Amino acid sequence: SSSSSESEFRFNFQIGSSTSTEENNEVMKDDCEDTSSQQCSPTSFKIPSLSASLSSSTDLNQHIFDDVPVADNLSMKRTQNRGENTKFKEVVSHSDLAPRVYEGGFKVWECSIDLIRYLRLCSSSSSSSSLSPSPTDETSFPIPYPVEIKNARVCDLGCGHGLPGIYCSLKGASFIAFQDYNLEVLANCTIPNLLANNQNIDSNKHGFFSGDWSDPALLEHLTNNKDYNKYQYILTSDTLYNSSYYPSLVSIIRKLLCPKTGVAFIAAKRYYFGIGGSTVEFTKLIHQKYQDMAIEVVDIIEDGKSNTREILALRFKSSQ
Repeated sequence: SSSSSESEFRFNFQIGSSTSTEENNEVMKDDCEDTSSQQCSPTSFKIPSLSASLSSSTDLNQHIFDDVPVADNLSMKRTQNRGENTKFKEVVSHSDLAPRVYEGGFKVWECSIDLIRYLRLCSSSSSSSSLSPSPTDETSFPIPYPVEIKNARVCDLGCGHGLPGIYCSLKGASFIAFQDYNLEVLANCTIPNLLANNQNIDSNKHGFFSGDWSDPALLEHLTNNKDYNKYQYILTSDTLYNSSYYPSLVSIIRKLLCPKTGVAFIAAKRYYFGIGGSTVEFTKLIHQKYQDMAIEVVDIIEDGKSNTREILALRFKSSQ
């Protein structure tokens, strides 16, 4: 492992107390490789004085945290509050999610930790010229892609606590879009977490977007209708639990991802028992319906503590 080469820092994750189509197979022209002359002007949801009030009123000493190890010299703190102070308090007291109502954003899902570990490995290995993103039967996992987070545009889809996106912010990404189904999750969880990690909210670097993946307005806000506002990296964790969401997830990934240079990293369980989703079914969908895309398993996590987990890399074949 190369993790010892990275200086130690800690995540301080909390929940704040503020109040609360059919797929188009055409790949748009890729202008993502040269964004230096273009200024991103993302449109995000509006909450009056939210950023200012949270910046001045968020008090980490008012919350009880658990220490959660991520890797050597890398750990995070997370609050024990799980949304009990929001309109979802009845839902979270009985279930981790309620489809199309509350999609689980107040819980730190283990695949988000897996994804941070993988990004860390890829970033520390990116200078290697021998890396190959294509697995073979003889290849040992994980397979590190040469990921360059610094100065990249990143979208954290279904972000919840926003761990992977905040990691990318700490590592110098030029812009991070945090998207969650629920506005309350962004307001009471994602934004306070970002502030708690000494990341002042900058509209030129951070965007927050709520809504359904199938809503055209969400896509418009995430890109401002500009090709150069597409993303080099799309990150999503534990979002494959419901197979009925797959078409809208693939659709928005296709429309947000840089065709020539982009890769979407999808961290999920191999099987979500009792729910129906799986990395196997998602991979099968890509192979059957999206011939211009390539998908591969780049990491397998078998820790004996939970279901087997995987990280998938999805990209357009034109980028290989």
